[in-house]
Amino acid sequence: MDDGRTGRALSLVSRFVHETSKAYKLQSIAVIGQTQLFAFADLIEHTPIHLRRVDCIFLSAHSRHTASDPRALSPEYVRKQDVYFALERILRAISSCVRIIHAFFVFIRPFALLPVSLPVLEELVIHGPMDTSIDVDRSIQFTALKHLNLSTPCHPAVLLDKVLQSTPSLVNLRISASDRSSLHAMGWSAVIKSSFPAHLRRILIHAPTKPKGEFLETLGVYNRIMLALRVLADSDQRVTLLLPIQLHLFSMVSIQDAEATWNVSAAGIPWW
Repeated sequence: MDDGRTGRALSLVSRFVHETSKAYKLQSIAVIGQTQLFAFADLIEHTPIHLRRVDCIFLSAHSRHTASDPRALSPEYVRKQDVYFALERILRAISSCVRIIHAFFVFIRPFALLPVSLPVLEELVIHGPMDTSIDVDRSIQFTALKHLNLSTPCHPAVLLDKVLQSTPSLVNLRISASDRSSLHAMGWSAVIKSSFPAHLRRILIHAPTKPKGEFLETLGVYNRIMLALRVLADSDQRVTLLLPIQLHLFSMVSIQDAEATWNVSAAGIPWW
């Protein structure tokens, strides 16, 4: 249960071990950066279906270097549509088997969760912003998904309408609250009235980061959001408030932190 290096190493031991390990070498794998995404899309599509036993996968649209260097992102931005298409090819190829997916996007993704229905997916972690103006394809469903972690905040109405509508079996939800707009405070207050779906058993919400400085307007927005979150936690025993997420470049977690979370899941340790 690693990033795939064990499977690749076993393939080089001998012809016997190469053949014997074929059914297992892709069960846990990390695909990081555009070059690897394109190559893995070709590889998995040409792998016989009975050998596509991908159980746990980490997908990053960016290499470790470009995910932390703004100057290196321009070439990736130009090819972002090709990357989304490669991602969709991979997901379609492994849709019948993949159980755990962690994905990392710096650019705004044009889909709420993922662009393909995944009937056996149980755990999904997505780092990076989404386009909240998109119309959601209601036919894309994640019927077996139990655990969802969204590390980049979105408006509560978007969460309820565009995310939870496609996850009817969700049990654990982990999200981050925004500190950017007073609309979010109103949104969280609205959640108190409408309530989270009954199938959710645990809702973990990372509080927003307290703004630095003495900007009264910004601090006021933060205080209104925190008040709404505390009222929500008091009114719904499923809700737990957590400390703010440690954000890095692009107001996101670092790709290193994203990989570390995935490694925990690959080892069978729950993060919720």
